[in-house]
Amino acid sequence: MKNLLLALKFLTIVPLPSLKGRIREGDLGKSSVMFPVVGYLQGILIVLTGIVFRGIYNEEISAALMVAVLILTNGGFHLDGLSDTFDALASRRTREEMLRIMKDSSAGPAGVVSVVLDILLKFLLIKKLLLVSGAGLVFILFFPAIGKWTMVAAMYSGKSARTDGLGRIFIEQTRGGIFLASTFILTLVMAFTAFYAGRTNAGG
Repeated sequence: MKNLLLALKFLTIVPLPSLKGRIREGDLGKSSVMFPVVGYLQGILIVLTGIVFRGIYNEEISAALMVAVLILTNGGFHLDGLSDTFDALASRRTREEMLRIMKDSSAGPAGVVSVVLDILLKFLLIKKLLLVSGAGLVFILFFPAIGKWTMVAAMYSGKSARTDGLGRIFIEQTRGGIFLASTFILTLVMAFTAFYAGRTNAGG
């Protein structure tokens, strides 16, 4: 439960009760095992948004609201990182200069374009999946969980660009056991959901 609460606090802006005791770097790093669960919970919220508003508005408005829910629950966390990354890559400067650009709070043209394209692609994908009805909603339910799992995979296989960065904490703690456990959790959740959705469709 502690790992889940830490993961929720790190990846979302959902108000949660404070954890008792001192939180060590190792505790924060090991919470990555629950990243797919956080993504799955976000997926549930997005799908519920789609179910509610699809009965009121058309697919375009429903898809836009679903993307908004995803972004708002993350607090724009991933979009900020995406913007910083593309600004750094577009600069075509040295490694040190790129790292400095990534710490800059302002967004450059490449960063803005990357964010716009990301939101547009998510909107188009969700709109298309809404047209598929039940099966489409299952895919929408999965994609935030898969996205969070890819973060764990990247932390397991990657190296920290900085010695003092926040990523270092997760990369140092995300070892084979955590990666495998995270993969198992993702697989279990997806299998259970697909099985339940299949039984529901068969019964309906």
